[in-house]
Amino acid sequence: MHTPTNFDQTDRSGTARYDGAGPLVGIPSRNDIVAEFDNGMTAILQQYLSNKQSIHFMPTEVSDDTSEYVNGISSYILHISGCLINGQKAVVNITGIKPFFDVEVDNYSPSSFKTVLARILSATLKNTSKFGFEDIRAFPLQGYHTEKKAYIRVSTWNHFDRYNALKAVREVGIHTASDDLTPKYYYRKVAREERLPLSSWAVLSDYSYTLSDNAYLFRVSVGNYNPISDDEYKNPLISSALLRDRTLVLTWDIETYSSLGLGKFPTAQSDESNVFMICMSVHWKDDPNPLKQICLVDVETTPDPSWITIICGSQTNLLKAFALCRELLSPDIQIGFNDSQYDWRFIVEKAKKLGVLERMFNRMSFKPLSLEKITKWQYQYNQIKVNDIPFHSKHLNTPGCVAIDIRPCFMKLYSKAEKSSLAFYLNECGLESKMDMPFHRMFKYYGRALRETNATTAEQMHEVAKYCMIDALSCQRLMVKRNVINEYRKVANIAFISLSDAHYFAIGMKVSNLLSASAWREGVLTSTISERTETESFPGAYVFPPIKGLENRRPVTGLDFRSLYPSLIMTYNLSPDKIILSRKHAESLRDSGKTLHEINFKFNGNDVLAWSIRHNNIPEDKGLYAIVLEYLSVKRVEIKKRLAPVKEKKEDMELVIGLMDKDLSLPEAIEHVLAKAEEKNRASLNKKLYYFINKEKHEFMAEYDSVCFEYSCLDAGQNAIKVYMNSFYGTAGDSKSPFFLRELAGGVTSAGRRNIKLVADFVKSRGFQIKYGDTDSLYLVCPEECFQECDELYDYGNGIPKEEYWSLMVENSMGEIEKLRDEVNAFLRKDNGAPYLKMAYEEVLFPVVFTGKKKYYGIPHENSKAMTLEKYILAYIQENECALLADLRSTWFKVVGLEITRYRTLSKLQDDKKDNSSEADIDDIIELYG
Repeated sequence: MHTPTNFDQTDRSGTARYDGAGPLVGIPSRNDIVAEFDNGMTAILQQYLSNKQSIHFMPTEVSDDTSEYVNGISSYILHISGCLINGQKAVVNITGIKPFFDVEVDNYSPSSFKTVLARILSATLKNTSKFGFEDIRAFPLQGYHTEKKAYIRVSTWNHFDRYNALKAVREVGIHTASDDLTPKYYYRKVAREERLPLSSWAVLSDYSYTLSDNAYLFRVSVGNYNPISDDEYKNPLISSALLRDRTLVLTWDIETYSSLGLGKFPTAQSDESNVFMICMSVHWKDDPNPLKQICLVDVETTPDPSWITIICGSQTNLLKAFALCRELLSPDIQIGFNDSQYDWRFIVEKAKKLGVLERMFNRMSFKPLSLEKITKWQYQYNQIKVNDIPFHSKHLNTPGCVAIDIRPCFMKLYSKAEKSSLAFYLNECGLESKMDMPFHRMFKYYGRALRETNATTAEQMHEVAKYCMIDALSCQRLMVKRNVINEYRKVANIAFISLSDAHYFAIGMKVSNLLSASAWREGVLTSTISERTETESFPGAYVFPPIKGLENRRPVTGLDFRSLYPSLIMTYNLSPDKIILSRKHAESLRDSGKTLHEINFKFNGNDVLAWSIRHNNIPEDKGLYAIVLEYLSVKRVEIKKRLAPVKEKKEDMELVIGLMDKDLSLPEAIEHVLAKAEEKNRASLNKKLYYFINKEKHEFMAEYDSVCFEYSCLDAGQNAIKVYMNSFYGTAGDSKSPFFLRELAGGVTSAGRRNIKLVADFVKSRGFQIKYGDTDSLYLVCPEECFQECDELYDYGNGIPKEEYWSLMVENSMGEIEKLRDEVNAFLRKDNGAPYLKMAYEEVLFPVVFTGKKKYYGIPHENSKAMTLEKYILAYIQENECALLADLRSTWFKVVGLEITRYRTLSKLQDDKKDNSSEADIDDIIELYG
């Protein structure tokens, strides 16, 4: 399978040395790791290759290449790197792709227009053999058309010639389509048009290949690179390997020092600053446990049996050793914490200063480059959008590996957090904390190690290494805990973009690529170049001002539109290809029998009037946006159906785990859960849990981990779809987007305002009181007659206990809101004639405080199975007279996001808080007790 390396040539202490000139001993290659941790797939892979059968490939890094020449002209190749089913590295070169763009034939005959184009392109490309023409017909995206329009497809041999040709054509005012402008990201256009998987399993067929030192090199035509079929996951030989692919992840952390002392932060530009340690861990993508750990250090350090220690002797040797490690390990992904704002910058700029950057890069990359090109093109700056604030990222982009800084990932996940440190995120995720080492101690240890070498200094440097290694390991633990890579992949797969795109780019680009892909499939041509610069906003959502204060008399129920803006787009067919801007055209279409939806709103003080053509639930009449959103909606429903039983099993197993945490054995916990189960749930629980009654705890936990992984992946899939659906309006309303259309964006918000007011009038006619409403939600109190029986049973405190009275009111509210929801949905269906616009209710709040717009605070009550966990544990504790009941209750309410003290505080307020509370008063209370 591979050529053996000298990775085992360390001394007995686990330490090797590197002098900067010879080979790096002691470090395994990726092939060595695959052989050591073989999952049984290597033999299967070899069999497939020997028989020239189709093989599976997981792509990770994508780029465009022009290294191949045909008749003296460089030709386009799509270059993708990733892993095979056994974890070995593979590079796939996809051929047979001819770059092109389309030109709209306007006021010309196609033949005369070609003459004009040929003159422009000949002057630009200097050679008529570098381009070609093809007559095509297609629908444009903008405007309602019943017939296809004429276009000329301009093809070139490579994407750089295409770029120059496209620029030349646009400079003379010719309209274009299929016109992605940036050569660096041309692969997005190729992937969406050919529907190529860039972040999920692909199948290669009819390929040729060679085997290099550390990777397979495949060559395949574009028609033989295809997505995997769902049936493949049912193949028992490879299903487990497909579910948890062996993408190789390298984590890292560096430690730096300034000889100027603690007051001077180490910088790459300073000759008095240096990097003295780089720690790395290597993992399969979904495993927090390391395959290998490596510590590179420039001074004597006590070795550790958990990792390989390489003593480098100098900063320059350390940097060279790092590049050699990267070459040997050949990771698919490299992750660090805040490494794009410090570690990468320090390493690259220090390496350049020391004159070793070119050597390092060409060791780490499949594609060697000059120092000038490395500095200009590969030392990459990105502005990552994090909660509307730019995160300035810079890293060395090496072909074959995607660099991901996990700090901006987690800043997005914890968008409301005031902290963004590694220690904070570990704590939030319930993971073991990082090791604490103040900078002054680290500087003291390293400064001493520079001056003298003895057992004490070596042991102190080992402490530094442990601190550094834990930080590197913590990155993978966080990524696995939150399933970040798999979530990125789900986002990327929907829109035919790369893993790197999922990390570095905002949702607008992703939605645009998805829309372009869908348009292409429907025979519609799109332009991806934005030419608008509007900054004004559209009419906002309608708000029903809150009735401020504490509501402690009756429960409040929330009635919400399901995905309001996507539903409005589907309901009223709000899509660029179905929007009419001319009154004359609209009247003509209405006279021909078309049903129109009028769009009317104020913009910049002026009336905006437009129309959309209603589809009347006829598939052929649906616009592009409606088609895509409906497809996504159906896919999401399918995933959620698969998710439901997995979630149920996960929660059932958590009932058992919760009891095992209270010192019950596995059989005892299972028997207790089954004994306490309600009759209607007992058979289902018995089927899922009784299998484990005679199993070991580790077997049960292994199954639980597997269920959690499946749940996380399915949930990531449905959530990715939700993000895309909810971003359609933002893309339509963003003037920087190529899909911006003022009338469409305003049409969505104006329809939203109309429908929320329509529902408000309807619920008020049914006797419900509106406590607050905003955009897509109404917070309601049921009519007084709904609580008459509860009031009689309570009898002003002389009847049933107060807690039971509250519970009855909550239950009654749940029943009433379910009936109201059904009535509202029937009303909406009758009003708009489509099935998309619906309302749902999530919870009942009681008691609840309204303090202002988008500010409310209360205790949720849900019909959710999650509450059964408390019931089971409390039942066990009460049976065993456990003194920890109060602590457990407090812990439980923290889990659902509400401290028990808040509940007690709000309950107490029922007797002494007046209804005319000011917003400031209640804000003070929330601040005090929150």
